[in-house]
Amino acid sequence: MILVDKPYLSKFLKETSRKHDLPIIHTPAAREMGINEHDNIITEEEAVAQFHKAKNQRIYTTSENAIGWIAENLSFTTL
Repeated sequence: MILVDKPYLSKFLKETSRKHDLPIIHTPAAREMGINEHDNIITEEEAVAQFHKAKNQRIYTTSENAIGWIAENLSFTTL
């Protein structure tokens, strides 16, 4: 799954998400950057639930600004 945050989100990343069925976590920052229901989204709650099910889940971030979300929501993982 992909966790986007400011300052940048490329069109290429959005297209890659759709092409390879990689969900983008629908955070407030993602919504501000134009991610919407037409994109391959997953709710924050669904993302956290997936990490509870499979602790080896992978996450790609576009910015170190996403570390706060990871620390707040995924503190039960080794991330």
